[in-house]
Amino acid sequence: MKEIRNSLDYDVSESKSLLIRRLKTFVIRPILIGLFAFSIFFTTILVTKVTTYLFTPNSIFHLNIYDVLFALIGFAMGFLIEFLLQIRRRLFK
Repeated sequence: MKEIRNSLDYDVSESKSLLIRRLKTFVIRPILIGLFAFSIFFTTILVTKVTTYLFTPNSIFHLNIYDVLFALIGFAMGFLIEFLLQIRRRLFK
């Protein structure tokens, strides 16, 4: 015979699984990609400034807030691109 299940239990466990999967797809993955893009931008800025400091006489090495803000543009671009790719994959699946 068929087993009788409480539909409420099934819906709750199904919705939690779906929520976690959507959270990973639309929030966690784009944040990780954004952090990766931030690190690439910031590393490029840092290497450029260190190289300039080493090869230019009488120069001063300094990082300012604008360097971090420029790297945040990398985070925003990485996050937005990955987020939109996930939406596109979901819509055209």
